[in-house]
Amino acid sequence: MEIKKGNDKRFDMFRSDPLLKRFIINKADPTIIDKKTAVEFGREIIRVTSQNTHLLENTTYHVSPDCDCASLDREHGFEWIHSIK
Repeated sequence: MEIKKGNDKRFDMFRSDPLLKRFIINKADPTIIDKKTAVEFGREIIRVTSQNTHLLENTTYHVSPDCDCASLDREHGFEWIHSIK
């Protein structure tokens, strides 16, 4: 929520990041997002959250920098995504 609606200057760089802005502020249309972009966003928001949540007062969120990504769709079912090129 700090990135989306906050005013803490320490998070300004994330508010202006094109990838984060596309999903968090502009609410990207999920019907036109490709898998690679979705994975990039997922990994980036986990990294940013892990490294910066401690800056917020009274936070109860603790996020590891490690992440796994998976895809779920009707055609292929559940698949782990190890890397997207």
